[in-house]
Amino acid sequence: MMKMNVALCQFTPGTGKSSVEDNISRVADLIEEVVHAHVKPDLVMLPEMWQAALALGKNAPSASEQGAELEETLDGRCVSFLRKLAQKHHIWIAGGSLFLKKDDGKRYNSQIIIDRDGNIAGIYDKTHLCEWVGEHNGVAYGKGISPVKTEFGILAPILCYDIRFEELIRGYSFAGAQILLVPAYFSTNLNHWRLLVQTRALENQMFVLGCGCCGDYPLEYKGQTYPINESGQQIYTDRFIQTNLYITWDIQ
Repeated sequence: MMKMNVALCQFTPGTGKSSVEDNISRVADLIEEVVHAHVKPDLVMLPEMWQAALALGKNAPSASEQGAELEETLDGRCVSFLRKLAQKHHIWIAGGSLFLKKDDGKRYNSQIIIDRDGNIAGIYDKTHLCEWVGEHNGVAYGKGISPVKTEFGILAPILCYDIRFEELIRGYSFAGAQILLVPAYFSTNLNHWRLLVQTRALENQMFVLGCGCCGDYPLEYKGQTYPINESGQQIYTDRFIQTNLYITWDIQ
């Protein structure tokens, strides 16, 4: 039996290339905060597109144009930044997602898992893309599961929209995964999010870590992760909300 401490760092990333440095600074501050909390985490998880969210709306550049501006390789600014933090604090980092240019020449929305020594332990490329917001125009489709072995169990990284597709997560279950990682920019109905997280946990007998963005979304997204009203529906707000959630599990 092993105890595992987890910190989920939620924030609202700025949009576009001009916000990357601010987002990096924000993540550095959040991780510095959680590693010096009363319980140091073994794993720190970031939301999807923490590097920079895509701008939406009539006047926004296309998803392809924005992806091209934001893409980087494994020796790029954001990946190197996360690797140094993981090594410095001796923690695992589930790196949310960023736009990764791979050796096949394609760009992916990728979650990079980094171990305590700053090594890349795994890369998951988002398999199911939100065609209804044009995500498939900016990145290529991933090819399925990518389990990551750790001292506290096998991790099953996915991304946001993937959680709606049980077949993908079932593949992880068959591979022996115990902990499902779901970084998200989930900005539709919060009740859907809750239901999907609970369902995937129950039907696969997995622990599920869901880490979303929070705060004031652009109205083009038609929804927010937080807050909600008394009936459980999201409400728009100009109040920024930040959540650092700590969880302790005994993994058998």
